[in-house]
Amino acid sequence: MYPFLGSDKILASDVQRGLFVLQQSFSLPNLPLPVSWGPFTATAKGDKIELNWSTYAETENKGFHVERQNQAGKFVRIGWLEPEPDQTYSFVDQAPHPARNYYRLAQEDWDGSINYSRVVSAALVARADAAIVPNPSQAGAIVTLQNEEAWNYPLRLYGPDGRCWRTYADRSQPLILPSTLPTGVYVLMDDTGWKQKLLVN
Repeated sequence: MYPFLGSDKILASDVQRGLFVLQQSFSLPNLPLPVSWGPFTATAKGDKIELNWSTYAETENKGFHVERQNQAGKFVRIGWLEPEPDQTYSFVDQAPHPARNYYRLAQEDWDGSINYSRVVSAALVARADAAIVPNPSQAGAIVTLQNEEAWNYPLRLYGPDGRCWRTYADRSQPLILPSTLPTGVYVLMDDTGWKQKLLVN
């Protein structure tokens, strides 16, 4: 009756006024996402925080802005990483806030559009209380670490002459001092270079 309307379905009409309400069907194009996010983690390492992430797929990816939340609650950019062939990334925040830090990634396309990751966080542990006990100690004794989470394994025990007497690679194992340690001042150093003195009587 109204061929100019094509095959669309007429839901309502007012012929005298020439008004028609049509139902049209259409589909949106299946556009790929700019990135498919993989794992994203934040880990405190000494007085720094390391971010690691990966993606499952990337399309038109220009790179990643690393953003950290400031004291006012606003995310500000602190770093930039360009795409990697293996789609695996790492970034170290050299100057995080003293307490808990919140991070997100802003992935930028070549057309300038931004795609945000989820938010992750990590907290620095105060190292002032990360002491070795007992201290002084004795050769062959077992020592423990207060605030052990502040230490980054492996740990190495150095003598007064700079010799490495023992490496402690596993956090779950007790810290047993070598039974042949001579008397002196030793240094227990973690993987970040942070250290504490240990007196052996």
